Amino acid sequence: MSASLRNTALLLLLLATAVTFVMFPMMVIQPFKAQYSNTLAVALVLQRWKPLVTVLCAVLVLLLAVMLWRTTSQSWTRYLRKTGLVLGVVLALAVAFVGQINIFEKMFHPITRVDYLSAAQSGVQPGDMVMAVTYNGQSRAYPILEMAYHHVVNDVVGGVPIAVTY
Repeated sequence: MSASLRNTALLLLLLATAVTFVMFPMMVIQPFKAQYSNTLAVALVLQRWKPLVTVLCAVLVLLLAVMLWRTTSQSWTRYLRKTGLVLGVVLALAVAFVGQINIFEKMFHPITRVDYLSAAQSGVQPGDMVMAVTYNGQSRAYPILEMAYHHVVNDVVGGVPIAVTY
C-alpha cells in the first residue's frame, strides 16, 4: 500500500471518527426513544470526549490534507483529489465546531417563563399525560410532552416558588 493511499485511508478514518463522536450521542440521547444501558453509556462517553476528539481529528485531517496536497500528481485526477481534500478539511472543521456545542443544553433548557393557557387553548389532548400541582387553591398542569424536552419548570403556585421536574 502506497503512503498516499495509507494517508487517504487515515484521513477518511479520522473524519468518520469525528462524525461518530458528534452523531452517535445525538441519535441515542432522545426523549421518547428507547434507550438501552449499554448504548446510553457509550453515548455519554462519546459526548464527554467529543470536544477534544473532534478538534484532534480536525488538526490531523488538516495535516494529512497538506501532505496529500503536496504529493498529488499532475494527472487529470489532480483536481478531483484536491477538491476532495478541501471538502474533507471543511467537513473536519465543521464537525470540530459542532463538537464544541453541547446540543443537549440547548435542547433541554429549563423553562423560566411560564405561559398560562386554559385547557381548551393549550392544545393538550384528552389522552395526553400531565403533571399537576395544586397549592393554596391554585392549580397548574405541565404537559409531559413539553417537560420531556425541558425537564425543569420554575414556577410559582399559590404564592410559593416551585421547581417542577421530569
